[in-house]
Amino acid sequence: MKKSFILICIVTILLYCGPKSNKVEKITEGGKEVVLNHIEPYEIKGVSSTFSLAQEFTIDMENEDITEIGIVDIYGFDIDSEGNIFIFGPPLRSDNHIFKFNKYGEFIKAFGPKGQGPGEIQFPVYLKINNKDELPIVDVYGSKLLIFNKEGAVISEIKLEQNFPIVYPLENGNYLIGRVEPDLSGEFGFQILSVYDSNFKETKEIDRFRNNYPLKAKKFKLPQDIFWWTISSKGNIYIGNTERGYEISVCNLEGRLIRIIRKEFNPVPVSDEIKKAALGPFPEGHPMRKTLYFADHMPPFEFFFL
Repeated sequence: MKKSFILICIVTILLYCGPKSNKVEKITEGGKEVVLNHIEPYEIKGVSSTFSLAQEFTIDMENEDITEIGIVDIYGFDIDSEGNIFIFGPPLRSDNHIFKFNKYGEFIKAFGPKGQGPGEIQFPVYLKINNKDELPIVDVYGSKLLIFNKEGAVISEIKLEQNFPIVYPLENGNYLIGRVEPDLSGEFGFQILSVYDSNFKETKEIDRFRNNYPLKAKKFKLPQDIFWWTISSKGNIYIGNTERGYEISVCNLEGRLIRIIRKEFNPVPVSDEIKKAALGPFPEGHPMRKTLYFADHMPPFEFFFL
């Protein structure tokens, strides 16, 4: 199967011809501002309402020049403030884990070597490039946090006393940390997102998300709810948890809730094709067919970006 990475660039901005005077609707709940988004997007004067996309270039996994670089697959990617593209390789599959291309798709360098020594990575968890164009990576097997600059040099390496899968340095010296806490029943666990201080002491739990374990739970819902977070250029923490519907919480660097973004949406039913694909690996009479059940509707979002 042909694999390629396609960068889509915004090339044209189209403005609606209608009036641009809609005021954003806001209410207050529990002392917090709630921004209400309706089915149709707001039309605000001076703000673009829609855009078109065009393909600029392709990083083709079947191109010999690409395979010689050492990219065996694409696990994820991010882009810095200059438009440089950082492709993340799958854990345990490459000699290097990060591959840098310029904004024209030209290969620059590979870094983040596989290994157990200083500056080396055994099993990476890739995180978002920050507003200093630094790339934090958690080495789960090595229990350490590495921070690379945009040139691929390690500028910080911190040993972690606890094996956290997510450790994201915040601008004020705190850390946004994600951890998993299993329930005593063994049927499910919680993904917990918290703020920790510079000494790695928890100061504020922001959110938690329940994950049922499919092989242990009495019932396992499909599709599963979504738990997603990101950091804005201003340093605020945005968290989406579809257990609460189409709603995004905005917290400051101390983890304090400052705003809620809520959107109306038209629920999309879970199709028969999705149900058939989910049940396909399990023959009639298989225990998983009794464990699995389907939600009425798809989650309102899969992820979001700022």
